[in-house]
Amino acid sequence: MKKLSKKIISLTLVVTIMTAIMSFCFTINAAEDNKVRVIVRNDVFSVSDGAAWDGILVDEWVDIDDSTTMMSAVVTALDNHGYTQSGAEYNYITELNGLSATDGGFMGGFMCTLNDWFTIQGADAYTVADGTLEADDEICIMYSMAWGADVGSLWDNNDVRLSDIKFSTGTLNNEFKTDVKDYTITVPADTESIIVTPTAINKNYQVRTYLNNYTPAENGTEYKRNAEIPITDGSKIIVGVGDESWPSMNTTSGADIYTFTVEKEKSFSLVEDKLNSTSAYLQTLPTPLVGSVGGEWLALGLARNGSISEDFATGYYNNVVDYINEVGSSKLHPVKSTDNSRVILALTSIGKDVTDVNGYNLLEPLADFDYLCQQGINGPIWALIALDSNDYEIPVDSTVAEQTTRKLLIDTILSLQLEDGGWAFFGNKADPDMTGMAIQSLAKYYGKNEDVTNAVDKALNKLSEVQNSDGGFSSWGSTSVESCAQIAVALTSIGINPATDERFAKSGHTLIDAIMSFSTEDNSKNGFKQILS
Repeated sequence: MKKLSKKIISLTLVVTIMTAIMSFCFTINAAEDNKVRVIVRNDVFSVSDGAAWDGILVDEWVDIDDSTTMMSAVVTALDNHGYTQSGAEYNYITELNGLSATDGGFMGGFMCTLNDWFTIQGADAYTVADGTLEADDEICIMYSMAWGADVGSLWDNNDVRLSDIKFSTGTLNNEFKTDVKDYTITVPADTESIIVTPTAINKNYQVRTYLNNYTPAENGTEYKRNAEIPITDGSKIIVGVGDESWPSMNTTSGADIYTFTVEKEKSFSLVEDKLNSTSAYLQTLPTPLVGSVGGEWLALGLARNGSISEDFATGYYNNVVDYINEVGSSKLHPVKSTDNSRVILALTSIGKDVTDVNGYNLLEPLADFDYLCQQGINGPIWALIALDSNDYEIPVDSTVAEQTTRKLLIDTILSLQLEDGGWAFFGNKADPDMTGMAIQSLAKYYGKNEDVTNAVDKALNKLSEVQNSDGGFSSWGSTSVESCAQIAVALTSIGINPATDERFAKSGHTLIDAIMSFSTEDNSKNGFKQILS
């Protein structure tokens, strides 16, 4: 599995994303010119129950010419392996390599599909000469113990739904369900074609696949099961089952139609290029001071991105030293403990000793739990993030009313989780920003502490629920890149890939898509807009 580094930078926060980019692939055999695929299998009668063989006996491509029929193609495939058969000359196989039709019982026998459809005539009726057998077709001879019902030939229903569908590459936006007809499939940016393998609930009905236009009455406009379908961003793969214009042994009142809209992933190189240009722009700004805007987040983002220059880092550190000397205390603000936490994070990211900044230990104020709580939930969250950024020990201070411990911080954060699964600075409705921050603070304990794991899983469900259709998140009534960045950091901190996890893709749009939508190409400010308007 290839590891890629995705780091998304905004004007106030640079997000570092390090995770595995993967797409779900299935092994599907591609078509071959002037050949048909022949499969011979027995999936219902096992050797342990008395069958001469089971599983797949043959799966190969066979040359065809004008004289080829379905049956002759099967015989050729068997002969190629020295397998025996009886009955092909009479258009009905009664024995195949030692397995006789009735070995599995009086309802046993061999059945045949053409492109996963149980034909309405014998195998010899489908020929190259009359166009009913074509290159790239798939022929399957299978053993049945129940007159076909155990292999998908159902005489007693008129169900025209799909039971399953597989793609050679890509990920559906939602798990496939038979009654859901519209999907988005996200494929790698360089994908030019795709193989689609649909399976009907009742294989007495044909299944046909089309590109962009559903034309069931026009034979030859569909793509076969083994065909490479050319796709572009926005292509629509349309799959029909049981159309009235197609032959079937069963009656039908009309087809079920499924649509899969193709969305190509944004090329990683585009994200990387954006990171490089944004990083270069950010380092043209004034050297960061101590502060939540134009301060620690700028230094932290560049450091996490691995692009901060030595001069930039040194300049920021000198500004911190000057600020602390002016304050004259390791406590940077009388009530806002997040000032200490923020500076600890930034200094840690550039490799500085936070316990000795010109003689001041910035960890000391975090020992006072009451001081942390003066900022509500913000204080404990950011204190825990700062402390865990380098596994810092919490100083012991005998003068404080309540000594801070990691357990106390964790328990406090968990106790403030809302009924809906999220966290908020105030009120009883989850705020995505605060929920993202809380997840970040608990990330180190996720999967190790049962209470933390349960709380975070509940929060993930809430975030997935409130994600916007464009892949972004809204906080305090507006959608901003900061909200998206907070969630991106939260997800990656617990090993979730926001570019591929289906829980965080809405209408085919991922969180990374949302972040990139804030990109600005202004040559003087090559970064990200805070809001889109």
